[in-house]
Amino acid sequence: MLKVVAYRCGAALAVLFVCSLMAFCILRVAPGDAATLILGQEATPQAVETMRQELGLNTPLVQQYFGWLGGVLTGNLGESRLYAMPVTGVIAQAFPVTLLLSLYATALALVISLGFGIAAGLHPNSWVDVVARILTQFGSAMPAFWLAIMLMLFFSSYLEWFPVSGYVPLQEDPLGCIASLTLPACALAAGECGVLLRTVRNSVLEAASHDSMLSTQVKGLTRVRVICIYILKGALVAPVTSAGMQMAKLLGGTVAIESIFALPGLGRLLLTSVEQRDLMLVLGVVIVIAACIVLVNLLCDLVIMALNPGARQKQP
Repeated sequence: MLKVVAYRCGAALAVLFVCSLMAFCILRVAPGDAATLILGQEATPQAVETMRQELGLNTPLVQQYFGWLGGVLTGNLGESRLYAMPVTGVIAQAFPVTLLLSLYATALALVISLGFGIAAGLHPNSWVDVVARILTQFGSAMPAFWLAIMLMLFFSSYLEWFPVSGYVPLQEDPLGCIASLTLPACALAAGECGVLLRTVRNSVLEAASHDSMLSTQVKGLTRVRVICIYILKGALVAPVTSAGMQMAKLLGGTVAIESIFALPGLGRLLLTSVEQRDLMLVLGVVIVIAACIVLVNLLCDLVIMALNPGARQKQP
């Protein structure tokens, strides 16, 4: 077990290294001089050269990367030119918003998917199964940004049940925080339900039709015990993996939703930093999102090994 965990952690660090290298090189070799973009086309050559020295653009690319990487390893992600403060401080303010939104959306998607998916898998071709298939198609086909606008128009502008936009910090007003994140979470959860619901239904259906279910009938076990112990235990491995992947995707894919609802999260911060060419902030946000995705995937692997000990034998 320890060997498998060590291997997974090493692979996670390797992925983070590759992601940081690719992000750094792409931003450095992107068209347009960063110093000129910051100062404007009317800036004098002397001012541009001074700005390049301040940004460290005159040193070799390899030296720039390893200098930045050394700071990252010590917790120093650089200074944000746009906010005039350390990048870690800027990200620390935006990260809780995206994390809460992702957790909320994933929880909603899991509740809906588990409820309908388990019922549809246990009762194939029933009305519950038909509803589950409709929800699957709806979630897969509905663009999140369009659904977000429709939810905003109906529940905020017409019914006035939820705020139109903005974010209320959790520590200031828990109920207000939930209200401000409900519509964005619903818009994100709708897309995740399409994948999760199908995964849950197929997993339960496959587990319920397995040959081993005949032995439970011979033993005279109750249906509730069969479902809880024999069907769900084996059927929930795939949904756990899928839920982890979906949450990892949400952590780095909330740009449109956060922009629509004016949420000060990582997605909107990344968009702003790219528009303003704040290189240190862009790199900081990218490496934090990559680290979150890698961490979530690592936790999913550990959970799967705990739920299904036989999976350890398949690990390298």
